[in-house]
Amino acid sequence: MQAVSPIKRRLIQFVDMYYVSRRDFYSKTGISRGTLENNAGITEDTLSKIFAHNPNLSPLWVITGEGPMLKIDDDQLKKSTVDNSEVNLSLLMKEKDEEIKELKERIKEQSKIIMHLIDSLKKPEEKK
Repeated sequence: MQAVSPIKRRLIQFVDMYYVSRRDFYSKTGISRGTLENNAGITEDTLSKIFAHNPNLSPLWVITGEGPMLKIDDDQLKKSTVDNSEVNLSLLMKEKDEEIKELKERIKEQSKIIMHLIDSLKKPEEKK
């Protein structure tokens, strides 16, 4: 049996972060309930509905997983079609929290590499 695609996993991540519930997401976008959870592929029509209702959702992130989840800059934030500014701020804060979490992990990995390099440089000197 086929697993849920990476595209659907990213869409589920978006829905879980920015909607009250998946039911709310399906209702607002007009997509059939359970579409993201089933193992079948995702259609162009479904993606079109999602992007039409969520203009700040980055298609690049949805399709490839690269870049930020949302494509919001200051001008877009002012013109946003999301219901109210508190929701916009909440969305931005959640995205930034995720970005900070990812950066902390990268820093932790880089620190380990640096410590390993420092240790490997010290060892030849100790042998002298």
